[in-house]
Amino acid sequence: MALANGSFESGLDSWTVGKDLPEKPGDSDEKVDSDVGVVTSQASDGASALEIFIDGSADDGTVWVQQEADLSDVSTLKVDGYSEQNSFNTILEVSTYTGPVPEDGLVETDFVTEPSLWDHEGWKTYEYDVDHDGTGLVAVGLNIIWETGAAGILDNIRLE
Repeated sequence: MALANGSFESGLDSWTVGKDLPEKPGDSDEKVDSDVGVVTSQASDGASALEIFIDGSADDGTVWVQQEADLSDVSTLKVDGYSEQNSFNTILEVSTYTGPVPEDGLVETDFVTEPSLWDHEGWKTYEYDVDHDGTGLVAVGLNIIWETGAAGILDNIRLE
């Protein structure tokens, strides 16, 4: 089963952006900053890739893109992640979800948040087991765990 626009060649078409972020310190009405877009400076497949920025100054937070898909006969979700350099510090984690569509939407605790996006240099393919059968939700993004701002690049999201 193919995901629509899994390599972001048509921008964010077919994807919905989701966020579970803490509130800004001292301001209980506003969430911390994040940005989701498409870049052409790095891509593992085609000419475009997904870039996610998260301001982690308040606490952990997760930002992702999602779309519904038929997960019948699917055993693996794969996503490529880019890192400029290998780092022993875990700042951003690759976050994935495959399963039923939650009634109230996804939250940070629904995601598999491992491994570190910066556990290598260059592009790396991450693989996750898919245990849901039938129509479900596929979500891929990043989780920040340090109190800093950071951006990461993901591409070539696919089901096998």
